[in-house]
Amino acid sequence: KPGSCGQYENYQRPESFPVE
Repeated sequence: KPGSCGQYENYQRPESFPVE
């Protein structure tokens, strides 16, 4: 799931939700 990773960051990367 390469697109998922890129889309995830663009989707919404709140400081309260740090995704490695």
